[in-house]
Amino acid sequence: MQAASGDLFNIGSNRILNSDPSEPPAYQRPLFVGRNTLPAKAVFELNARYSRFFPITERYRAEFLAETTNITNTLNVTGVNSTAQVDANGNIVTPASGAATGARDQRLIQLGVRFHF
Repeated sequence: MQAASGDLFNIGSNRILNSDPSEPPAYQRPLFVGRNTLPAKAVFELNARYSRFFPITERYRAEFLAETTNITNTLNVTGVNSTAQVDANGNIVTPASGAATGARDQRLIQLGVRFHF
């Protein structure tokens, strides 16, 4: 099981604010906005594995395997839209939406059979 608070992201702007074209606008913060001010949702992931042996003879046996990742199928965000619309002075006109742009794997289930001899 993994549980953690959400990642923090910087809010960027949609235009160049400091007259430095070598730095993309997404890295230029609007006025009065600090670093790491946009939090993502908390992360929760539960993984499980089940294995069972079935004897065939004294020497041979079969093994059944079942594994799952993120069994609760929780959306675990790794990236968000952090670009705010600003005016020419750097004041926020439309805040960043914070919509998810990246996430960890959703529920994965893997089944298998192994023969031991």
